[in-house]
Amino acid sequence: MKEKLLNNWVLKICSVLGAILIWLLAVNASDPVTETTVKNVKVKILNEEAVTGSNLAYDIVKGKTVDFILQGPKSEVSKIRSEDCSAVVDFKQLAKDPSLDDTALRNVLISYNTSFSGGVRVSRISTEVMQIRLEEIKSKEFVILPRYNAGDLQEGYSMDEVLVTPEKVTISGRASLLDNISSAGVELDVEDLTDNAQVEAPIYFYNAGDNRISLEEGDLISISATVAGVSMSVQKIKELTLDYKVSSEPEDGYRCSEIISTPQSLRVKGSQAVLSKLSTITIPPEVLDITGARESKDFEVDITPYLPVGTELVDPSENMVKFHIEIEPVRSRTLQIDADQVRLNGGRLNFRYELISGRILVEVSGLQVDLDQIDTGKLVLTADIGDLEDGVHDVAVSVQLPEGLKLENEPKLKLRVVDPTKPTEPSETETESNSSETPSTAPAASETEPEETSSSVHTNPA
Repeated sequence: MKEKLLNNWVLKICSVLGAILIWLLAVNASDPVTETTVKNVKVKILNEEAVTGSNLAYDIVKGKTVDFILQGPKSEVSKIRSEDCSAVVDFKQLAKDPSLDDTALRNVLISYNTSFSGGVRVSRISTEVMQIRLEEIKSKEFVILPRYNAGDLQEGYSMDEVLVTPEKVTISGRASLLDNISSAGVELDVEDLTDNAQVEAPIYFYNAGDNRISLEEGDLISISATVAGVSMSVQKIKELTLDYKVSSEPEDGYRCSEIISTPQSLRVKGSQAVLSKLSTITIPPEVLDITGARESKDFEVDITPYLPVGTELVDPSENMVKFHIEIEPVRSRTLQIDADQVRLNGGRLNFRYELISGRILVEVSGLQVDLDQIDTGKLVLTADIGDLEDGVHDVAVSVQLPEGLKLENEPKLKLRVVDPTKPTEPSETETESNSSETPSTAPAASETEPEETSSSVHTNPA
């Protein structure tokens, strides 16, 4: 019986298989097969230059990370971590795509390890493709513009010059970003600036609406500079009055009555040393030429060539100044002035002076507005009588006229001079009166003929 048992190979094999089965049942009961998920395994990208080397950028739309679903003994599965899992995509797959510059979505197959030690295997992953969107890379160059509010400068100061270094900035990035950029600049605070200054300022980019654009890390490939040096030169401001006149003359019988400029003054900027000596901007007389004019004239003059050396306009757009020159005809007026209004100068002591003229005629010319404003009672009339001898004389009268009026005649004053050392002779008036048998009445003086009377006057001795 013993030999039969020892030599029965079938029985031996069945015994071994039974033992293995019993062992497996025992092991499975204590360490059962289970399924678990390892989340957020980062997908590694190989041969990225296959895309970036073609002047393209990419966005991962889907598949940046994947989840591994694992099966295996519970004791082994629990040991697996995300770093133990491997998932990769190879962008060389895209290099074979003839439409690589197209911005349509692309699917790239994800490769991954399928098994682990301890009987653990990968049942599946959450997605087997990485989905990407390609976009063209562009480069643009922008002039870096200084940005500041001129109104923030203190009163009496102006920004003369702002130098930015570097003058330009080059930016490379996604086409969608660069197409939205309209300008680049540095923002400056000038509120307390009263002297030249040098600062460093960050470079910003702006859209067409003049709003800052935020540069996301994924959008920007490269930028030549992020900070610029700024040198600011500040100057003083002063308002200078326009000084102008005409040297030419209009046609005979006409006169320039008024010159009006618009504006009447301009703001200029320059150094304190230069501006302290200035008060006007002089326009040469030949600029306003009214030769032979018979009517009013208008001029528009570029003031720039006539600015004082070392100055310039605060606002260059204000360089054009308008001038209106009023041309009016010359009128005349005859004035009748009482003779006793004439001041006699240089009379000799003991001589007697008698006015024969009652009134004198003064003819003046000028603009109508000036003629209408003449007050004859305020006119100053004088006559020099120091050299006159005994007898009746026609004495020249000087008249001081208001500005803008011209004397057109030589007013005369009839004056009798009596020298007490000489014998008295009857006057012409007395002789005519005595020789006339019938008294006659002298006609009243007209507006154009001076009245003759006889009266003694006081003189101003020399």
